[in-house]
Amino acid sequence: MTKKPKNSGIWHVYLLLDISAAGKPRTGRGNRATYVGITNDVNARLAKHNAGEVASTKHTQWNLLAKLPCSDQNTAAVIERWLKTGDSLEKRHEFETFFSVGGNIQQAHVDYFTRKAQLWAAQRHLRKTLKTTVKPTTHSIAFEEFNNGC
Repeated sequence: MTKKPKNSGIWHVYLLLDISAAGKPRTGRGNRATYVGITNDVNARLAKHNAGEVASTKHTQWNLLAKLPCSDQNTAAVIERWLKTGDSLEKRHEFETFFSVGGNIQQAHVDYFTRKAQLWAAQRHLRKTLKTTVKPTTHSIAFEEFNNGC
């Protein structure tokens, strides 16, 4: 039996809900009510979370709330990172709305979410690049021009 390459097949960004948090209002960072991750086998990964084999989610039982199919691992990783930064509560709610398990996933929503995450990654990269190579006054002007052009 040959082993599949790590990044082959369809990858998913998934959102889990702590079973003990079901029905409770969601709060921001620091609350373990939701967890975002990526995998190319959602069912196996959920089983690992519930078996306590994932360090960041030990001692909790999880339900799969939503999943987003991605064409490759890199795209899934960018979306995962985007969901874990900034106003993550609002993003996770939007993610759950579009990609709830058993729901009708529309390609337009997949494209929208992917573009939003990729734009965030490009802006983040630009910020880091400009901070190291350009004076602060030039940086803010260039960043405004970049934002207006997108």
